Amino acid sequence: MLLRIVLSCLSFSSSHGLSFDYFRGNVTVGIPITLSWHREANDSSRIEFVLRSLLGEASLDGLHLLNATDTTQLNGTIEVAFPGSGEYTVEAITNQTGVVTIAAAQRFEVTSSSTGTEPSSSSTMSVKRTGTSPRRTSIIIGAVLGTVVSLVLLVGGGAFLVIRHRGRRNWKHCRLSPNPKIHPGPGPGPEQGLHSPPVGNKNSETIFPMLEESRGESV
Repeated sequence: MLLRIVLSCLSFSSSHGLSFDYFRGNVTVGIPITLSWHREANDSSRIEFVLRSLLGEASLDGLHLLNATDTTQLNGTIEVAFPGSGEYTVEAITNQTGVVTIAAAQRFEVTSSSTGTEPSSSSTMSVKRTGTSPRRTSIIIGAVLGTVVSLVLLVGGGAFLVIRHRGRRNWKHCRLSPNPKIHPGPGPGPEQGLHSPPVGNKNSETIFPMLEESRGESV
């Protein structure tokens, strides 16, 4: 544990002019990245680049040597591929007169490939769900409208049949009932009632002979 603390403190110290360019972007397991390094002319060219995991205790077993370009140059690059998820450091180590020194270091947070693809899959699922909800709403609205129209047609058809049946029954009843304007006469048969003289004729027959008799007496 003490060795890890010492190495962590040395990783942020800059005893030499050696440095890394800050890497911007996401780091995924198995996908290599290119890291640039720079050193000054008075720095030692005996440089080794290692990859160290911060999950366990610091030891030489957790160090992975990285291949770099010609370290005799002042500038160069290294290819780094992270074997698993977690926290890692890429360190530049110099060895002068038997003393190992961490000249530069950069820390990385590595994620797995499945974790990186989860947000995109969830976003596609949300898009599909929001896309299907309007379709379900339109289907429900269409079903409700169809039910309402069917009920209206049934009620209207039933009312039409009832009204038509009542009209036919009233028409038959009017045909079978007698005409109230025709009154039969007081005779024993229908012929006497239809051909009986009016009341006014009988009165005139009785009145006119009496007038003629009164005129003869006066003369």
